Amino acid sequence: MPQLLPHKRPKQLTASSGSSSSVQNPTRVEVVTALIWKCIMAASAFNTQNTDGGQRQKRSSLITHAVNLRRRAVPPFSENCMGNFLFTAAATSCSSNAQELELGSLVIRMREAIKKLDGNVVQSLQGDGGVAKLCELSKEMGDTCSHAASDGALDYICFTSWCNFGLYDVDFGWGKPIWMSCVGADNAPQSVFMNSVLLTDTRSRDGVEAWIYLGEQEMAILEHDDSFLAFASIDHSPLELGNTVSHP
Repeated sequence: MPQLLPHKRPKQLTASSGSSSSVQNPTRVEVVTALIWKCIMAASAFNTQNTDGGQRQKRSSLITHAVNLRRRAVPPFSENCMGNFLFTAAATSCSSNAQELELGSLVIRMREAIKKLDGNVVQSLQGDGGVAKLCELSKEMGDTCSHAASDGALDYICFTSWCNFGLYDVDFGWGKPIWMSCVGADNAPQSVFMNSVLLTDTRSRDGVEAWIYLGEQEMAILEHDDSFLAFASIDHSPLELGNTVSHP
């Protein structure tokens, strides 16, 4: 389900999350991820509390974010290299008190996790010791998941960002796209996409479009969350997006 965050709102959101002196220059991907993470945690906690007869049980939330390792190599790999070269960074938080969390604190958690995947890690993945290093990173990821699950119920959300990929500049001979989206195979099980978020640019490049896949109950709660709707518009038409760009 696409949610559009128009161009002014990510800027306001960035200013809000960066109000803490501990968060320096948060990116739009960081703050949009933090907002969606917080709101999904709140929706999950609210839904669980209702289904458990008002009981508020301790829940943890684990997110992973795909990290492009090309740009983290020293020197960086060419942007024209083909194939995927990525790993996932993991961050956790307590979802039972999601409403009390500040966006800045969630940005810090994500930033610290992503920061670990630096140029030294990329270098260690090369050569004869690359496989061993990959196994080590995978074990660390597993340990993070196990630790988060040991504290109680665990909710998992998978994030990935296609922002700044230049997808709206692609022209196969019939013009540049008016609207770019992600699709899946008709026969793919629903569980493949469940609890996942894909972030893309809007055509104007200054907004963020989020494709959010949740269970029906959590999605219904999210769609009526005022803290989410303050920054997001639901189900914009691709024609409306095109008209917005053509007539600023």
